[in-house]
Amino acid sequence: MKLLQVITLSFVCSVFAVKADVSRFLEPLVVKPKNFIPGKIFHAKPKASIAPSDLNRRVHTDTFSFNTETYELLLSRETIEKKLSELLSHRYQVSGDVVVYLTRQWNALKVSSNFIIKIRDCMPDQLSASSFVRFSIWDKGLKVADCAEPIRLTHFIEVYCTKKPSPTGFQIKQ
Repeated sequence: MKLLQVITLSFVCSVFAVKADVSRFLEPLVVKPKNFIPGKIFHAKPKASIAPSDLNRRVHTDTFSFNTETYELLLSRETIEKKLSELLSHRYQVSGDVVVYLTRQWNALKVSSNFIIKIRDCMPDQLSASSFVRFSIWDKGLKVADCAEPIRLTHFIEVYCTKKPSPTGFQIKQ
């Protein structure tokens, strides 16, 4: 019995010790060559292909249009409100539009166009008319600011407009 336990334990340890890393067999994947010339045609390396394909397949280098350049922008009140609206709509998984209004004065920050907002905490943690949100602003992998702001939320679902005023409780027939 003890021999069976030793064999089982050695088998389990050997299974977890095996690494399934295949990166040593692959060459690094270069998306945009160093000597980039628009309109030039080059052959794709078969080792970099995920699915089997024709080895004589050609790729046009002018199809690569990655814009890695960033520009500096001023993070204004409207931009923060729009970004928080998107993030809170995703956080609460609501249908329709969520609109956020900051209730305190916002001092504009200079960030690049690739900034990220990470929400840490919302109180209450549900969709309500008034909430307090703690979030941080990140830019180029560095934390730019920690913020804690009281906000007002508005949730719009299927908004209809009429030409003339209607009484309270009146339902529009579709």
